[in-house]
Amino acid sequence: RQDAAFFSPFFERTSRDQAIRSSIVSALKEADEPSDLRALRDRVWRKLKEDGFQLYDRRDPSPMSSEVAKDRLLALLIAEFCSGNMARISLEAFGLVSVGYQGEERITARLKEAHPSHADLLPDVVRFLIDLIRRSRAINNFGGVIDLTDSSVWGEALASDRISWAKTDASGTRQRSLIPKGNSNRALWLLTEQLKIPKQEAADLLSDFWEQAIRTRNRTLTAHSSSGHVLDLAALQFTSGETEPLYRCSTCGAKSHIHLAGKCGAYRCSGEVSEVEQAERTAANEQNHYVYRYKGHPMSGIAREHTAAIGVRERTEIEERFRRGEVNLLSCTTTMEMGIDLGDLEAVFCRNVPPGISNYQQRAGRAGRRAQVAPIALMMARNNRYDQSQFNDVKSYLEAVPSPPYLALDNPS
Repeated sequence: RQDAAFFSPFFERTSRDQAIRSSIVSALKEADEPSDLRALRDRVWRKLKEDGFQLYDRRDPSPMSSEVAKDRLLALLIAEFCSGNMARISLEAFGLVSVGYQGEERITARLKEAHPSHADLLPDVVRFLIDLIRRSRAINNFGGVIDLTDSSVWGEALASDRISWAKTDASGTRQRSLIPKGNSNRALWLLTEQLKIPKQEAADLLSDFWEQAIRTRNRTLTAHSSSGHVLDLAALQFTSGETEPLYRCSTCGAKSHIHLAGKCGAYRCSGEVSEVEQAERTAANEQNHYVYRYKGHPMSGIAREHTAAIGVRERTEIEERFRRGEVNLLSCTTTMEMGIDLGDLEAVFCRNVPPGISNYQQRAGRAGRRAQVAPIALMMARNNRYDQSQFNDVKSYLEAVPSPPYLALDNPS
């Protein structure tokens, strides 16, 4: 029952996220100029609505209204680019999207005046530092539109409105310092260990970056109630990354659009980067699962749990919505084996090997009862002794004869 309850929201969240990522890639590829967050949201929304996309609060069986759904989509887009989760399989890691910032060119120009000996490095260093703040989820609430404490968007670890950065002397557990007092941090380590800038000079460069980034005119960092600063989401600019160079570290494998004089930007990695060949990026369109999905047209599905733990009234309503096509997938226990008519069922996926052939026939036989074309029944063998033994002799499993039902007439009860 726990597996069935877990799989339902997992499937819905995964299919939703992949549909959104695919729409982001498609929308930016068609755009003639960089998109800010609202423009990106509107373009992605139009793409999703072509497929009848809906967003739900799982506590409410009705879909969100368009305005509420667009605000939720905006939060999901921000989480996609500002949480740092799943960095290895993100749109940026595959070079499909590039994120820039209003004001970064002005910041770079001022730093070149103060640090001319590092002029060639500074565009990448500025981008790296702003990226560092963005991916730590130190952001504003976009004029009150998004809820930074909503764990359904950010996850438990990042659901907080207190995450921020300070130049030095961070206060509280959710605030970070750009210039550490004692030991090194990622920014200082990159400058001193990877780029070989003397420590004091590196600290001065970070200080000058901070002073420029918090200037109102540059619109990059904005004051936060914690006495620190956060990234102003209005500064974000999104473009397709498919025509930009993509670099990969030969040591840790991390990928980025930032060159950094050929050095890897991952913390404590001393590797060097080289450009990913265009032929490899093209091949990934078919050979890499995630790139194939992001550049394809995956659909978002609505999934619901169907177990004995669900009340009869709610379960009946879920079944009816499934019949009407408002729910695409039911994650079931043995509650679905007998006695329930779901109409035109297209596919059944058994997430383990049923304990006997009669159980398999009851479950798999639900697909195609109304003579649909090519119904699908798929069974997965898990990595346990029973499933693997049946998998290794699946012909015998499928040819087994189910026990006939019988009634014991001599049963005194």
